[in-house]
Amino acid sequence: MPSRTDEERISWIEGCVPDTEETCLVHALLARGVRTRHALARAVADELCARDARRVGVSGDVGVFRAWYETGAERLLERLNGRTIVIEQVT
Repeated sequence: MPSRTDEERISWIEGCVPDTEETCLVHALLARGVRTRHALARAVADELCARDARRVGVSGDVGVFRAWYETGAERLLERLNGRTIVIEQVT
């Protein structure tokens, strides 16, 4: 059975300009065709985790905190909903 987030589609609000590193990332992923909420949250988490791993190096072992990145990505999408993106339930 699909999850609720698999049935939600995300689109960028026309005319909005990404103004932070995170919103630029969301915008770029949407432009690449990542459209479901689940896929977008996972892709954002992957990118942010990889970014932080590059910044702190292997000694930082940020991968241990991978689940936190997904939670943060979900919260980011919630904050952006209605401001720069629209999350729509697909029926």
